[in-house]
Amino acid sequence: MVSVNYLKSRLRDIWFINISKFFSVILFLVSRLLVSLSLNNKAIKYLLMSIRYSYYGPSQELLYREFRKFDFTEFLSKSTSKKDAVGRTIVLSAPYTDKSGAFRKGVMLLTFSHTFSFFIKHDNWDRLNQNFAFILEPSWAGYADPDILAFAQAAEHCVIQASEIKDRILINTIFPEVPCIDTGASNWIDDRFFYFDKDCSVESKEFDAIYVANLNPIKRVYRAIDAVKEAKKLKSDIKVAIVCAGWGSGSYDELRSHIAYRGVVDNLTLFEGMAQDKLLDLVLRSKCSILLSLKEGSNRVLFESMFLDVPVICISENVGVNKSYINSQTGILIPDKLVDKALCFMVDNYTKFSPRRWAMRSISPEVTTKSLSELLEGYYGVDLNCKLEIKVNSPEVQYRREDLRDCDFLDKLLESNTDADFSENCRQLYEKFKMHEVG
Repeated sequence: MVSVNYLKSRLRDIWFINISKFFSVILFLVSRLLVSLSLNNKAIKYLLMSIRYSYYGPSQELLYREFRKFDFTEFLSKSTSKKDAVGRTIVLSAPYTDKSGAFRKGVMLLTFSHTFSFFIKHDNWDRLNQNFAFILEPSWAGYADPDILAFAQAAEHCVIQASEIKDRILINTIFPEVPCIDTGASNWIDDRFFYFDKDCSVESKEFDAIYVANLNPIKRVYRAIDAVKEAKKLKSDIKVAIVCAGWGSGSYDELRSHIAYRGVVDNLTLFEGMAQDKLLDLVLRSKCSILLSLKEGSNRVLFESMFLDVPVICISENVGVNKSYINSQTGILIPDKLVDKALCFMVDNYTKFSPRRWAMRSISPEVTTKSLSELLEGYYGVDLNCKLEIKVNSPEVQYRREDLRDCDFLDKLLESNTDADFSENCRQLYEKFKMHEVG
């Protein structure tokens, strides 16, 4: 029997693929009418919704024409806690005055969109803005978000990471002066932890594919089950693992019922969440890693798999993943309806891919940091201290070098009560970075 959550998942798919585009056009027409009535505060809400539902060209044109100078801070979200904001932010370089007397700003990187509003609302925002350039790493695809737009508007020096090309188009449309780069969570995997044994035998591959998800319907676990059923018609002995964390509105019992209903009990193993080290081992024992969600940020597991030298399958309908990263070396980009065919192909052809080699050369934290430093220097030159520390997401943002992880840089800056205190904390910050320099 088909479960209620399965039906909800299917309806969500129909909404995203077919109906949301139509709804986006309706919202655009409403916002254009409100603009003609000079009701701009209401118009911008509908307009941003229109763009989030679908990247409708006329909506972006209207955003540029009517709202480029709009004060987006009026619609900032509720600030996250200081603890969360500090835990999701990292100082990559310190401000200082060089020997010629020229002041150079430091560089600070912020992750998660709700973190942005915390800093804009903070009492020390002006001091931070005067002393740092900011790199934003939003948590979700869909950048028609007041928190992102307000920060780009308020920051004197700002770079935005956007793995989804449509988000880069949006930022380039409304803020062409703000650098928008094609990086995301995919670029900050700690390759020292996500590593594989080159001598690992082919026989150690227990599963033909693995899907790491959770019980949230947006992860489309039911779609994975259905794909296994279709793949079974071509390869009766196909073996797939689904690792499903326990958060979301679904349930494990319903998933098991659907697995039985689809007749793939012998082909599919469901794991109810897993510790990081055991998950890493399970990915290594799989021939490929798949992603079936239609929209999310730059999925981390997909790229962790690459660093483990496990090729990937990503659906072309997905919004959020940088599709140029899914290439002839790393895996397959394929329409959702053909996932079963891709699974069967990977069973016999996964050894032809070399994802880790490509990832180390193209998206490792070291390579990404170097590219980011060069971009900052090109845009802002001597205004910034472009000698950046390397950061990783493990799972939250942190320094790659462990000897810097116990430094409470940001807390002291936020607690500074006067300009003198803030300047002194910046000086100490610079000295700490110098003290930890290697070579």
